[in-house]
Amino acid sequence: MRPIYLLFLTDAWLRGEEPSHWTSEDLLNQHVLGNERKLLRTRIEKYTGKDRCDTLLIACLTLWRAATLLPDEELSSFLPEDWKLLDSAAKIIFQTDALQLLTRLGLETQGRLAPMRPDILGELFILNPAENRVEEHARLRLLRQVWRRPQEALPFFLRLISDYQHQLDKYPDKWSKLLPELETLSSEAIVSFAKLLEAEASLTESITVAELTVSQLEKLEREWAEKATLSQIFAKALCELIKKEDAEESAATVNRLEDLFKEKSTDPEITLCYANGLCAYSEKMKLAERFDIAARLETLSMMMPDDHRIALAYAESLLLLAKKQFVIYADESITTINRLEKLTLLYQNDFCIILKYAQCLEQLAFFS
Repeated sequence: MRPIYLLFLTDAWLRGEEPSHWTSEDLLNQHVLGNERKLLRTRIEKYTGKDRCDTLLIACLTLWRAATLLPDEELSSFLPEDWKLLDSAAKIIFQTDALQLLTRLGLETQGRLAPMRPDILGELFILNPAENRVEEHARLRLLRQVWRRPQEALPFFLRLISDYQHQLDKYPDKWSKLLPELETLSSEAIVSFAKLLEAEASLTESITVAELTVSQLEKLEREWAEKATLSQIFAKALCELIKKEDAEESAATVNRLEDLFKEKSTDPEITLCYANGLCAYSEKMKLAERFDIAARLETLSMMMPDDHRIALAYAESLLLLAKKQFVIYADESITTINRLEKLTLLYQNDFCIILKYAQCLEQLAFFS
């Protein structure tokens, strides 16, 4: 358990709560985020009265979410309507401005609205639907606005999907609401969006989610054919899908990846994805198919001798082939070991390729 969770658990016990049956998300939601919200409401009521409380609370929460997503953004121009609400209230009550009101509410630090921290908490703050319809409308409006700053927003969403992928698989509606409508995206935002989908395809444990994500990327790649980056991202996602599928399912995905490789054969990143996809496919295959895949990877390696990454995929395929041979036709494994030895001599300074050769020799010693 992360130390931060132990801190929150201790605080919950001291407040008289019973967190023993909570999940980690329950702890963050019910105790930390819930208490932060209650504290903010109490402070707003104290300084502005109950009449203004609901409206100002939603404005504060929206701005707080924006600061969490885009910590360097100038919020007064990014969300002018929400900022004006705070500014007007501050002038009426304190004869001051919005930033001074945020200071009194405990949300300001070093002249800016402070993001929700730590990251694991801030991500849940963005991921969770709001408590009421009006606030949820404001949250979704913010998310649409955020995608106008794709390069700045992408690191946050990549962290979120890494930390909460288990929730996104279980509650896909939460995830879909974070994503923009394609027709609203700029050319720059399309690439950032595709990178996020690639991360989802890689991290998800759901075959269904991975397949849907790959289909979305295929659609993007076709609609924005002039963007080489999208083709590379699509190729990486296909490779990740192959790793998740069984032998029968992955055969069709390998064919899709091969078609993309043939179309973009001059792109070294797509060639690498094709090599890695073949290698992942080989692990699911019987002996005859492993022979074929090793031969195809040998050809790729000879086509691009300067790319050690493709040579490594070839080395891995030879190791996989040898492992199957050791069990079925031990004598044939010697030929495979010799091929791997020759590859090692060609790449004498590549530790990873040498390691594959060493692993193959270890297997030989085990079965001898």
